Amino acid sequence: MTDSGYATRGAGALLIGLDAVDLTLALPLARLGFSNMGVAAETLPEAERAARHLPAGVRTFPVSRRDAALATLAERADLIVLTGGPLPAGLLQPYHTLADLTGHAVVGTSGPPRWTCQPCPPAGWPGS
Repeated sequence: MTDSGYATRGAGALLIGLDAVDLTLALPLARLGFSNMGVAAETLPEAERAARHLPAGVRTFPVSRRDAALATLAERADLIVLTGGPLPAGLLQPYHTLADLTGHAVVGTSGPPRWTCQPCPPAGWPGS
C-alpha cells in the first residue's frame, strides 16, 4: 500500500474478520497512518482482543459483525479490509476501497476498487 499512492494518513479503515487470529493479518496496516480503525469480529470479545494490538494513538472501535454500529463504522471508513468470513451485505459503497485478504469476497460489478491477495507461487515457479 505504501507504494500504491493510496492516501492513508488521517483516513479511516474497517477490518472485518471472524476472530482475533485472522484480524491480526491486517493489523500492520495501522502503522500506515490511519486515524480511526473499526475492528469487527464474530463476537465483541474477539474484536476487542484484536483491537488491543493496534498502536497507541489510533482510535479503535471494536464491534461484533452483527452490531448495528457496523454500518456506521463502514460509512466513515475509506478502506475496508476483509480478513475472514463473508463480506456483510450492504456495507460497501462506491467511495470505499476493498482489500480482500481472503480472495473470496463477492462484490457487484459497479462496486468499489478492490485489491485481492492471492497466494504467492512456490519458489522456483516461472515468474516467482
